[in-house]
Amino acid sequence: MITLNDIIIEPNEDEDYNFSHGYISKSVKLFGQIRFEEKNEGLGLSVDKSVNIDTVIDKLNAYLKWLGDDCQQMLEDYYAKENQDMLDEWYDGKLEEDWYETLEMYSGTIDILADGRFGATFSCGDNMNEDHLLEIEILDKQITEMWFDG
Repeated sequence: MITLNDIIIEPNEDEDYNFSHGYISKSVKLFGQIRFEEKNEGLGLSVDKSVNIDTVIDKLNAYLKWLGDDCQQMLEDYYAKENQDMLDEWYDGKLEEDWYETLEMYSGTIDILADGRFGATFSCGDNMNEDHLLEIEILDKQITEMWFDG
């Protein structure tokens, strides 16, 4: 569980930009694994300036729990749907059984929007297309985009 003491938000004095940026200073469970365990790592945060982080900490913890424990089927289904041609050509039409467990996470950011919704962006490596980054964008609890970069 994340507490307010685990959240570092950098001051944003740019009046034209509505978000403050920071990070969560402790490791978190994402996509079934503990991530950002090294001292120089952290899950990024982008918080709308109108949001008081104190008032959304419980919702943030619930969102992190969902990202850690409950989004596997959604990720697997979306990946398979978006990459069916590759799966048919190289992998007998189906996702490898351990695909989810072998995702490597290189970076991630949680967005807290003015309307109280949450989003997330992750850059990952996956064992089925190893020479590209897998970029994943989520809004609320739905993937909005997933693509390969590289």
